[in-house]
Amino acid sequence: MKNVLIISPRFPPVNAADHQRVRMALPYFREYGWEPTVLCVDAQFVEASQDPYLLNTIPDDISVESVPAISQALTRKIGFGGLSYRAKQNLNRRGQQLLETKNFDLVYFSTTEFGVLPLAAKWKKKFQVPYIIDIQDPWVNDYYRNQGKHPPGGVLKHRITQAIASMQEPVTLRDAAAVTTVSAKYETDLVAKYPFLEDTPFHVIPFGGPEYDFEILQNLDLDVPNKKSAATRDWVYIGRAGCDMQFSLRSFFCSVKKALDRELFPRDSIRLRMFGTDYATSGMRRKWSQEAAEEFGLTSLVDERPERIPYFETLQRLRHADAIFVPGSDDPGYTASKIYPYILAGRPLLTVFHKNSSVNEVVAHTKSGTAITFDENSTIESVAEETYRRWFLDKAYMRVPQTNWKQFAPYTARKMTDRLTQIFDQVLVKPTYRVAS
Repeated sequence: MKNVLIISPRFPPVNAADHQRVRMALPYFREYGWEPTVLCVDAQFVEASQDPYLLNTIPDDISVESVPAISQALTRKIGFGGLSYRAKQNLNRRGQQLLETKNFDLVYFSTTEFGVLPLAAKWKKKFQVPYIIDIQDPWVNDYYRNQGKHPPGGVLKHRITQAIASMQEPVTLRDAAAVTTVSAKYETDLVAKYPFLEDTPFHVIPFGGPEYDFEILQNLDLDVPNKKSAATRDWVYIGRAGCDMQFSLRSFFCSVKKALDRELFPRDSIRLRMFGTDYATSGMRRKWSQEAAEEFGLTSLVDERPERIPYFETLQRLRHADAIFVPGSDDPGYTASKIYPYILAGRPLLTVFHKNSSVNEVVAHTKSGTAITFDENSTIESVAEETYRRWFLDKAYMRVPQTNWKQFAPYTARKMTDRLTQIFDQVLVKPTYRVAS
């Protein structure tokens, strides 16, 4: 059995998106010949909601090492609370202790806390253990500057963090044995920026479909409020809805208005329910969906809770929704790995994504819903009209999709872990390599 040290600062019971790849892979690593050890930050020091049920998904005999961090109550007083800044020193100390005392074959960093990634090159220099970096979001992010949009946390803070990232990113990636990503665009952008990465193996591996989580869900006694009226159809979206999703949101609301104006159904027969739409800390969250709906006079139909809800409540709400809507980013490189639990929920599904997103291929391949696409030349009116025709006029919102589960099998967490461990194996054979995705 080979040993891998996995760095995932956020970890259950913390309810966060960036530990999902690791969390869902843990039940399967041993099946493919790897013994994982997870290094994380103690949940009490992480600014995020918690879902204790997430602990049910972690095998009892997996080694999980947690470290404390500087209290966010202290650092917030001087203007920052980033987890990587508060926990980096302790992660470094404990990581080095683990590498000194156990024969690890590989280190895998899987997190959006980019500030801890430079530890990878530092540890390799000292311990000669190869490492792989998992890029879930762009580390150096030009999106807000290119689009002229206001970044979360403000312009000054964003500029400072990006200046630091611009120095750390090339140094860290230069010595990586491989890079995993959720989008092929990340490889294209990084290689164009850093030609020395041309020979570094990149592998696009989305987060897997959490079939095991739905099995656990069946045995949980969750107290999730039911919809207000049996006569009202609840259409649900759970996930981020920032400025980059305004086009898809507005297109959707425009199509809803078309359906109401053309009297396809009574106004009071649907409720648009949005959860977890803003990842900002309490007091700074915006109701992005309500803002988009206001343009079309639909705010009375929208229930929006911008705070993140517990993971298993998310699955429960998806499973009991009358229909599910998923808006996509206007960033062509954006890939929503959360599409897999939406498919597993088995409800009528509508997605509105950029034409280059892999979500469209997955939905079409598995026949699991209605996929609407757009590009830079699309207008809200044109996308709304297509949505009206294919989702409303065809009454797709009332039909449970006949999902092809055989075609869905390659997207499951087990299969994604198989692909991930194949990359691990190849790193040990040769430090730099390329295998077919």
